[in-house]
Amino acid sequence: MAIYPKAVWRPLPENATQAKIKPRIAILHTAVDGPNTKTLYEFFRYSSGAESHFYVTKDGVVEQYMDTNVKANANKSADDYAISVETWDGGRHDLRWNAAQEKAIIELLDWACTTHNIPRRQCESPTGSGIGWHSMWNDKNGRTPWSLYAGKTCPGTGRVPQIKDTII
Repeated sequence: MAIYPKAVWRPLPENATQAKIKPRIAILHTAVDGPNTKTLYEFFRYSSGAESHFYVTKDGVVEQYMDTNVKANANKSADDYAISVETWDGGRHDLRWNAAQEKAIIELLDWACTTHNIPRRQCESPTGSGIGWHSMWNDKNGRTPWSLYAGKTCPGTGRVPQIKDTII
């Protein structure tokens, strides 16, 4: 099992039933959640057909819902080789991650890269390796191979520069 030691481990039922994977990409997301959201566990458990490996709260607490060696359905065509990291945004995905979130994301990605031999660089293609973000490969119509929905801006206009400048 690949469980991040600093995470609050809250396994979803799918953790025991979904296929094993060998991660080579870590993909950052924004949860588009509410200002008072503390967890995504119930959302993934009861309201969604998707899962994410991790959720980083407003306060920088990391929850882990899926072993990183198990497939989580959050990245469409990359599900078979990606670790997904959802993050709190309080409904404002135009802002940057706060200091607690940034620190938690950097530490989490450092662990993921070390544990799974993921290169510490920006992902070079949708099927490559490295660190990326959900809307990374949007085409001119806003479609991306990493999402079921067109027009994705996740993790948001304030966070993409932060990924490039600080997190990677």
